[in-house]
Amino acid sequence: MKGLVLNLLLISVILFLPSIAIAQPRRLQQALIRNKIKEIRQEMKQEKKTLLEEFKAKIKSIRQSVAKIIGAEVTEKSGASLNVLKDNKVYTINTDSRTQIRRHYWGKSSFDEISVGNKVNIHGIFTDDSKTTILASLIRDLSIMKRHGVFFGEVTQKNSDNFVIKSKQRDNQTVYFTDSTKFVNRNGQSISYTELQTGHQIRVRGLWDKSLNKIIEVSEVKNFSLPPKPTKTTTPTP
Repeated sequence: MKGLVLNLLLISVILFLPSIAIAQPRRLQQALIRNKIKEIRQEMKQEKKTLLEEFKAKIKSIRQSVAKIIGAEVTEKSGASLNVLKDNKVYTINTDSRTQIRRHYWGKSSFDEISVGNKVNIHGIFTDDSKTTILASLIRDLSIMKRHGVFFGEVTQKNSDNFVIKSKQRDNQTVYFTDSTKFVNRNGQSISYTELQTGHQIRVRGLWDKSLNKIIEVSEVKNFSLPPKPTKTTTPTP
């Protein structure tokens, strides 16, 4: 009887040994996978932290490199560069094909219009450690006070290539015309400059230079006083 029990026990051990041997590697493999996942998560966390620090450093660097100078005076102009003075400090302003140049009223301008003595606002980035050299993205020349518009007034003076009008808002304005300037009456019919007379009420389309109070690049002059309006006559009652 004891021999039978021992034989059965031996058979059971033999049968279960493979499953025990298989279970051990599986648990070990699962533990290795868990450890690997943990390592990957830690690496990702560290990488995320590193990227965040690099991003913050980049933003800080960009903010420190941003240049903004308001109300500087142009002291020198050479090639495509300017020297400007602000708070007793001289800055070199460089331009490239992407630099925008605007007038006081935000109309498009060009580098050629900027003059020594003009007041300018500069926006761009510093390109040196001393923060005295700027690559400009925008230059706004506050001294170029020009804007396109329509202007109304009364003719007070005539000259060979210009005339003067008096307006309520801007006092006396000198209007400069060219061969391409179109003169029309109030009906839109073409007239000549010789027909314009002092006292006539007109409208001018052109570019107003506020600093000199003159109108240039005139495309059209409309004369509201021509043709003369017929005068009403009263017939006496018999």
